[in-house]
Amino acid sequence: MQLKETHISKKNTTPVRLQEYGVGVFQQISTKSALKKAIKKNLLLVDGSIATTATLIAGGEVIEYHHPLENEAKTRLLLKLEVVYEDDYIAVINKPAGILVSGNNFKTVANALYQNLKMSSAEDAVSPQPCHRLDYATTGLLLIGKTSTSITKLNRLFERKEIEKIYFAVTMGAMKETDHIDLPIDDKPASSSYQVLKSVISERFSFLNLVKLSPHTGRRHQLRKHL
Repeated sequence: MQLKETHISKKNTTPVRLQEYGVGVFQQISTKSALKKAIKKNLLLVDGSIATTATLIAGGEVIEYHHPLENEAKTRLLLKLEVVYEDDYIAVINKPAGILVSGNNFKTVANALYQNLKMSSAEDAVSPQPCHRLDYATTGLLLIGKTSTSITKLNRLFERKEIEKIYFAVTMGAMKETDHIDLPIDDKPASSSYQVLKSVISERFSFLNLVKLSPHTGRRHQLRKHL
């Protein structure tokens, strides 16, 4: 069985390719790679015609996304999430440690959003969707988009690094009070900075430190590897 979502593109002064415009338009297509897969599988139509990566969006086009009906298993997941903020467009939840944000697993934050958030009344409302990730073991604030417009804008803010990320961690051993780390990860440039907020003596680890961390790039497990 197929489920169809429809989006009418907004007027643009300069036409853009669908593979650029379409990221975040539909709740299941939040990345460029996901968008390319959907286009490759002929799941996207523009004004009734099957779209390609070269299809241009100038404004006013009707974009349709056809996809398999979601597995109803997620409706059986009972997971209470702490909602820090919510309106018709975005929400902020406190992700607990020990759970994935999204993926093929049954127990994910994404699968629990529908039961913890209110459905948006906006015209371009979609199922709530995480707009970034936090590691399995990490707890912290997670931004959720509730409309296609807000998801697109949040994704762009993350891509342009216009959202500042701050982490707190406990580390072991003696550390400088502040430092900036520039060490490649997986042969790619990676940059982080930190500030030690408090240190206590530890018989086992010499010192335990409460550290404030700021990643300036987004490599996998960057902060753990840099520390």
